[in-house]
Amino acid sequence: MLKVTDEMLTGMRSCIENTVQLRNAVFFRCTNA
Repeated sequence: MLKVTDEMLTGMRSCIENTVQLRNAVFFRCTNA
């Protein structure tokens, strides 16, 4: 089993949140063009 630390989970979570926010920002900009 691969041992996953809290730091790894936090890093992944923040990375996913940044990706979602970036996608939402681009989508928002495109729909309001």
